[in-house]
Amino acid sequence: MGALPSTMLLDRHYSAVAFLGQYARANTPGGVMAHSYSSPGSQNLLMNGQPTGEIETRTALAGWFDTPVIFLSGDRAAAEQLKAIDPDAETAVVKEGIDNYACISLSADAARRLIRERAAATLKPGAEIIDARTIRFHGKDFFEAWQ
Repeated sequence: MGALPSTMLLDRHYSAVAFLGQYARANTPGGVMAHSYSSPGSQNLLMNGQPTGEIETRTALAGWFDTPVIFLSGDRAAAEQLKAIDPDAETAVVKEGIDNYACISLSADAARRLIRERAAATLKPGAEIIDARTIRFHGKDFFEAWQ
């Protein structure tokens, strides 16, 4: 399979973007396995003169397609990087980085609970999580529920 196109398939107009298990950009203090696209290949990417990683580039691309970034789960450093450019995005911090290869992490059960809780908080009022693959939307009419 070839590489994703430069639009990362966002030209299909998705409703939202969520980062799951995201890491901070390369050279971020407290970032666990922090890198930008390629650990050995890319160490310093800049956009408008600012340090940039996958969070920033994918969020910018999503914005170009008018697609909101609504959620990120990962370490505290990654969450802070998303909040710096999109303060309204919801985050689930499941680990605290000590260095690039060590962290203090929630247990798997606690991390799953937190991710579910924080991801559910991104849903607009009128949405109800039924199970892992079903979300029920409510509205005064079809159009309101659809939106």
